[in-house]
Amino acid sequence: MSKIKVAIVDDHEDSRNSLIILLKSEENIEIAQIAINGQDIINQLEPTQPDIILMDISMPIMNGIVASKIIREKYPAIKIIVYTFFDQEKNIVEMNKVGVRSFVAKGSPDELLKAIQVVHNGGYYLPDEIANSMQLFLSKSEPKEIIELTSTEKIMLETISKGWTSKQIAKVINKSPRTIDKYRQEIYSKFEVESKEQLVAKAVRIGLL
Repeated sequence: MSKIKVAIVDDHEDSRNSLIILLKSEENIEIAQIAINGQDIINQLEPTQPDIILMDISMPIMNGIVASKIIREKYPAIKIIVYTFFDQEKNIVEMNKVGVRSFVAKGSPDELLKAIQVVHNGGYYLPDEIANSMQLFLSKSEPKEIIELTSTEKIMLETISKGWTSKQIAKVINKSPRTIDKYRQEIYSKFEVESKEQLVAKAVRIGLL
């Protein structure tokens, strides 16, 4: 089984070293790159890209928000996990706006390892703490859109956000994969989005995830 290639982007040496020790202890993880800011990691992405980038937000030269936007546009296959302190609500919301869907608080090594596995398998990792923080920040800064969901749509939203395939969802609600594909398109239409990434972002923004 091939290892998960992970890049570390953090301007604090102690934090980088802690991550290096943690990731090296996992047999199925390989450290692909180590960078001290956003520009540094972008410079290292050719010719080999990691599967996942662990990205801090506040860094000199180029912060995690700008770097994540560039990386998502140029290397859409790379998945990004924000690994930072949860006292930066505005910055975390900005990361969500550029397409980053997975967040882990610094000082939570077990949670980080779990997030890496979830994200590598196509899901998103959004702890209740950060979801609640984002919702509170957004509720103060902009009016909340209301979208009413049926019980089936709620299941669809939850399972899609976890990266489940139509076949996996079909087993849960006892429908055919073709029917699930239809439900998927219907919920995209209801949210006025075109992809699961946009769906998750909007669901988080209006408090449904």
